[in-house]
Amino acid sequence: MYRSVRKLSTGSNKSNGCNESNGYNCCNESNGHNCCNESNGGNCCNESNDCNESNDCNEIQKALKGVSMKKVLAFFAEGTEEIECLMVVDILRRAGVSVELIAVAPDKLVKGSHQITILCDKNISELTENDFSAADLLFLPGGIPGVPHLEENKSLLEALQKQFQAGKDLAAICAAPGIFGRLGFLKGQHFTCYPGFEEGISDVDGAKWSGKAVEVGKQIITGRGMGVALDFALALVERLEGAEKAAQLKKGVQHPECI
Repeated sequence: MYRSVRKLSTGSNKSNGCNESNGYNCCNESNGHNCCNESNGGNCCNESNDCNESNDCNEIQKALKGVSMKKVLAFFAEGTEEIECLMVVDILRRAGVSVELIAVAPDKLVKGSHQITILCDKNISELTENDFSAADLLFLPGGIPGVPHLEENKSLLEALQKQFQAGKDLAAICAAPGIFGRLGFLKGQHFTCYPGFEEGISDVDGAKWSGKAVEVGKQIITGRGMGVALDFALALVERLEGAEKAAQLKKGVQHPECI
């Protein structure tokens, strides 16, 4: 917004401090504002229009339109299934969600299950308790030996437990839902995972493997495997940003159901 500007020059109109030759519109002092330069997009300002403080707020609101305030942490360990992780990160970012890819490894450069090296945003050792608690959703991708490596990390397990106790969202795909099961998060719930990894979890404390592509629960969302990574990611978008945003993305990425 333009504050009071006065350009003094020979020949200026003394009644308003402005003349047309100096590049300003004539603005009189009685309206509480001086001149706004047409070349920079300003017009003569008065108290009821663009020069008041409420307009600053309007501009900020315009700039923030479509920007999500949701935050997700996605964890990537040595041997993680690359597509299962990156599909989710990609789709969530397309939806405007703030996603940080966190390395659960000695370095931020981590090699996935198919020897693809990924540069993560941060290492888990860099995260504070506030970083974990600020997340709306924590996401675990699958892959072997990625899942065992995730489960070995005490900081991650503690963060998952606090997220669950706070009633906040958790998501996992492929073999990773097994971590939730072993932590006791799936009691009395339906879940899905890669076939075979439900053993020792399904039918324990009321947990039930549904075998569906994606299983959306009250707090926990699970996916069956790499082949359903897109549908799984869209389910996370719907949870965080609503069905309309998920439908827009589904159409935009040429999902088979939209062709």
